[in-house]
Amino acid sequence: PLLGQAWILKYNESTNSFSRISVPSEITEASPLCPTPDGWLYVTTHSWGHDVNVNNLLVKTNNDGTTWTDLTQSPVYHNGQSVLLKDLLPWRVITDIKYDELNPQRIWITLGGFFKENNIPVAEKYRVLYSPNGGGAWYDYSEGLPCFPALCLEKQPGSDDRLFVGTDVGVFYRDKTMSSWECFRTGM
Repeated sequence: PLLGQAWILKYNESTNSFSRISVPSEITEASPLCPTPDGWLYVTTHSWGHDVNVNNLLVKTNNDGTTWTDLTQSPVYHNGQSVLLKDLLPWRVITDIKYDELNPQRIWITLGGFFKENNIPVAEKYRVLYSPNGGGAWYDYSEGLPCFPALCLEKQPGSDDRLFVGTDVGVFYRDKTMSSWECFRTGM
C-alpha cells in the first residue's frame, strides 16, 4: 500500500522491518500495486479525468526502485493493428493488475473508463490487456466484454488461466479454452 507521495513502504517479514521504495516523481497517487514472487513490482498511477495532458503511467522495477521501466511505451495489439499503451491512458486508468503465479512475467491489466470511436462507446475493445513478457507488449483480451469499464480482475490460482473481471454490469469469466468472455451467472 502507498503510504505517502513518491514512495512505497515494503515490509520484510524475516527482519520485521520496513524499507522505502522511491517511485518515479510523475507518480503522486498510485493504485493498484502488484508485487510478484520473482521480485518485480508493478505500479500504476490512478488519476481519473478527461484531460489529455494527464500522464497515467504503468512502471515496473525489480531492484526496489533503483530503476524503473516505463511500460506505457509498449505496443497494444488488437486485430492486427497496434497503438501504444500510453495512447489509451489519457482518458482511462489501469484499475487492476494480476500475474500468473507459475510465470510472473505473464500479466493482465484492466482498464476503466470508456473507449470511443467516432464518439461512440465501443464494446469488446481495450478492457483487459494481456502481456506474455512482463509488459513489453500487450494483446487485447476483451472479446465478449460489454462497452463498460473493467473495474477489477481475479485469476483463479492453479487454473488454466481462468480469469474473472468485474464491470459496471456484472462479472465475466474466461480461460484459455474460450475465445471470448462470458457473463458469470451461476452461483451468484
